[in-house]
Amino acid sequence: MRKITLISLAIGSCFLAACAAKPPIIAQEKTVEIDGINLVFGGSFDTERKNISLSVNGDSVMKGTFPPYTPTQRGCS
Repeated sequence: MRKITLISLAIGSCFLAACAAKPPIIAQEKTVEIDGINLVFGGSFDTERKNISLSVNGDSVMKGTFPPYTPTQRGCS
């Protein structure tokens, strides 16, 4: 009986941890034509880890993080 309780508790904890993780924000892709060449710009931002990734034609061109005390831009009040 105790094993079943411990296994149920472990499985429940795993489900709660999986649901707590938020997926990164994915930018809408933008296609631009320059001199007859199509470039598709995209990217993602992970709000939890403050990671940003920018891509061109599906290839990552820039990855980085923001320092922990980076101010956020807010609208005018």
